[in-house]
Amino acid sequence: MTDIAAIEARLGAALERISAAAERARRASPPADIPAPAPDEAEALRAELAAEKAAHGQLAERIKAIRAKQDETVAMLEARVGKLQARADALSADVDRLTRVNAALRAAARQLREAVAEAAPRAELVDQVMAAELDATRAAQSADRAELDAILRELTPLIEEKADG
Repeated sequence: MTDIAAIEARLGAALERISAAAERARRASPPADIPAPAPDEAEALRAELAAEKAAHGQLAERIKAIRAKQDETVAMLEARVGKLQARADALSADVDRLTRVNAALRAAARQLREAVAEAAPRAELVDQVMAAELDATRAAQSADRAELDAILRELTPLIEEKADG
């Protein structure tokens, strides 16, 4: 991109110098000791100026197209980063929930082991352990589902593109 900008700047400067020289030559009458340029030479300079202007215009159009494509790509990437950040946040929330539920399950299992070691466990303790285990299973299932949904979201456009193409 910087190469194109440098070339554009050089072409612009050359065009300005050529235009200024042509304008000065047109306005000024040649000194008596310097012969006037031949009509062929002036015409060649005009043709060169026209060619440089055309090249400059083409480069300007290419730069506009490149910048538009770059802006489009940046916008697309920013949107994708936003989606990925939202997914990461959702997965992070699932991991946090899974961690909390597993900690509760470990605590309930520890209490149940202690109760079994002392004597027969109380019914509410068994219920508490079963509820904690059920919560842990649900949290694991939810995390797995979120991961599968993320995979499906990534694969769906590829599958549709393949089907269309």
